[in-house]
Amino acid sequence: MNKTLLAGMAGAILVGVILFLIVLLPQKDICSDDVRGYEHSASSSLDATRENLSKIKASIAIEERHKVPAQLDKLTATNLAALKACDTQCKLLGQCLRFVFMKAPSQACPMEYTDYKARTDSALVLLSELQRVEMAAKQAAQKAETLNQTKEDAKELERTSGSTGGRVAVLHARAQQLEQDVLQDLSAIDQQINRLLPQQIGEAEK
Repeated sequence: MNKTLLAGMAGAILVGVILFLIVLLPQKDICSDDVRGYEHSASSSLDATRENLSKIKASIAIEERHKVPAQLDKLTATNLAALKACDTQCKLLGQCLRFVFMKAPSQACPMEYTDYKARTDSALVLLSELQRVEMAAKQAAQKAETLNQTKEDAKELERTSGSTGGRVAVLHARAQQLEQDVLQDLSAIDQQINRLLPQQIGEAEK
């Protein structure tokens, strides 16, 4: 057997192995990184919101702490319906594109590609809503920090010899107003979170 024939056979075997790997091995889909990015962004917003709400708990009266949104603990990036639907549709698109090599995704799998883009739009809306909740919690935490300082200032004045009752009364009034503002903020955050509570995945895909 001459060298040319051996080289030809080796080349054919190599091509066969490459084709075998292309067909049988899982292919990296075009959207999994995007979906992971959405989940990471959602997790970051939820973690920041939880941290700020935890700070607020220390700033309000014990009887008022039940107003701190507790249902936030039910939310994770993996159980939010919009992100679950996006991930599911991404997998379907990846499966459709597995044996496609020369066509654009929108041409090779138009239905799956269109559905994925629709899920992406929903995911981006969700992320925007989570960021608004995060910002609201941050602003409420800043008010709660001011509330703590105002209460401390009032206590210090009460301990200070010669301090006037009028100044103390002003600080107490300001503290009461700040506390009401924080509670109103928490109520608004609670309503926002209620709208984000995950629905059944089937409902999200309608």
